[in-house]
Amino acid sequence: MKHLMLATDLCANSDRAMERAIRLTKELDAHLYILHVISDEHKEPDDVQERASEIEDLIKSYIGDYKQAQGLSVAIDIIRSTKPNETICKYAAKVKAELIVMGMHRKARFMDMFMATTFSKILRECPLPVLMVKEKPVAPYQNILCGNDFAAGFYRSFEAAVAMAPAAHFEIMHAYEKPLLYPNTRYVDVKESCPQNKEDCEKAMLEFIDEQKRRYSEKYPGKEMDIDHYFVESDPYYALIEKTQTGKVELICVGTHGCETAKIGPVTNSLMADPPCDILVDKARDE
Repeated sequence: MKHLMLATDLCANSDRAMERAIRLTKELDAHLYILHVISDEHKEPDDVQERASEIEDLIKSYIGDYKQAQGLSVAIDIIRSTKPNETICKYAAKVKAELIVMGMHRKARFMDMFMATTFSKILRECPLPVLMVKEKPVAPYQNILCGNDFAAGFYRSFEAAVAMAPAAHFEIMHAYEKPLLYPNTRYVDVKESCPQNKEDCEKAMLEFIDEQKRRYSEKYPGKEMDIDHYFVESDPYYALIEKTQTGKVELICVGTHGCETAKIGPVTNSLMADPPCDILVDKARDE
């Protein structure tokens, strides 16, 4: 990743997303684009220009507070728009961003479950992985938990996580709720493109890991990918939450949905509404 983008609203805790974006930019030797959208349509042009200048100075002062930001390539843009999610997507395409970094926009989980947040809108409309930062970063990502539902979104999310933190330890979890009395018992209500039973899942998991290790060794000669995998008979959401609470997990990576037809599935939606840690989400490009 060489082009990162931070979309910030400068609200409470937005400094955490900014610091993570700066850290990633330095770790990856990348270029950082920072965007703030002014959504007040009632202000006069001169007032907007003055406000934009104030915001740019504020962002520059924030950047100056971080030692990691010294010497980094950073561009700041302030844009007025009544459609912030659309503006963010267009800007990401313009600067050829490979990752969008955002902070948490509110703490009220009940409201997030019933209202489409900017984060979820970006996921639906922009063909890029999106990182939601919850915690204050103290180090590079070291332990990443990946929820594997064998859908295209997960595969892209995992690849983005590896590109973002290649030296991290990756744990790939597949959680299932169907009671498997026999090895070849077929899952119900899934697409034919997804693994149909536990045996298929195990085979698909091993093939995926072998392919990822091969790509990793080609990109990082002499280094070995640090990766584990396991299966859990449990509700996928609660399995991810429990692992995050009991392990040293700084980041969860998931796809937007599993084999269902919903654009953002219930597991990912619940994680976005009340994330236990930072979360990285991506989707299939043909959605």
